[in-house]
Amino acid sequence: MKFFVLSDKPDVYLGMRLAGMDGAVVENRTEALDKIREIVAAKEVGILLITGWTSVSRNSPPSGGITACRS
Repeated sequence: MKFFVLSDKPDVYLGMRLAGMDGAVVENRTEALDKIREIVAAKEVGILLITGWTSVSRNSPPSGGITACRS
């Protein structure tokens, strides 16, 4: 099972890379949604960790991240 982190903060991404996770830094909602679609279509990722405001909220940024798991 592969992990993937999607973040709006480069330091979070770097920390996760040091822990062995693949990931990406996105700057806005559109980039985040595009990357999520790409990850889901590839079906290689078992756990997608989304940190910061990159979650798909259209309103104000949430205080925490969202974790999604494909079974």
